[in-house]
Order: sequence, then C-alpha cells, then structure tokens
Amino acid sequence: MHMEELISGVETAQRDKEVFLAMKKGSESLKEIRQELSLENVENLMNESADAVESQNRISEMLAGNFDAEEEEAMNRELDSMMGEAGVTMEQLELPSVPSKEPTLLEQKGVGEAEEEEEEEEEPLPPPAEAVPG
Repeated sequence: MHMEELISGVETAQRDKEVFLAMKKGSESLKEIRQELSLENVENLMNESADAVESQNRISEMLAGNFDAEEEEAMNRELDSMMGEAGVTMEQLELPSVPSKEPTLLEQKGVGEAEEEEEEEEEPLPPPAEAVPG
C-alpha cells in the first residue's frame, strides 16, 4: 500500500503544480490587462470618443445645410468665384430638370400577390443531362 500512496502523492503534487502554473499565468495576464486599462488610458479613450462624436455632429450639421444667411452668402460668393476661375456660368451647366409637381405613390401589391406572380413567371428547368461515360 505504500507504493500506491506514493503514486497518489506524486499525482496530487503534479495537479497542484499545474493549478499553480495556471494561476500564475492568469495573474500575469490580469496584470498586463490592468496596465492597458489604466484609469488614464480609459479617460483618454473616453475623451477621444467624445471628440470624435462632437466632430461628427458638426459635420452632420454642416451637411444638413443649417446655415445662417451670412454663411450661405459667403458660400455663394465662393461658388461664384470658383465658377469664374473655371470659366463656367450657371447657364452653361447641364443640370437635370426639377419636377413640377409632388411625387405620388404607386399602388403597392400585397406580398402574397407579388410572390404568386413571380411563381407564375418561372419556367420549369430542363431535365439534367445524363453523364456520358468517358
């Protein structure tokens, strides 16, 4: 029975060593993660994110055309200047015509009707070609 106890003790010690090494590696990993996630780094990231959101909001406002009369007049002067430099007038530009009336919605078919029409339009597939032995 002495030999069995010795083998059991060695196996237990081996498992304890594996657990210890796993815990050590986990502790080292947590230490590295904590260094990357320092309070200063998190604050910097949050500030950068807030700056990016603020910048995007300003861009969105500009693209939405929320300009006061003074800004719009300045943009029109700049456009006229650029067109003058290019030697182009508004009359020379080939712009699409603007609709003269409000658009109207077409009647929409029900989902089931559209699917039925698609099924009716489909033709059956030809039978597969038989393989010719080579």
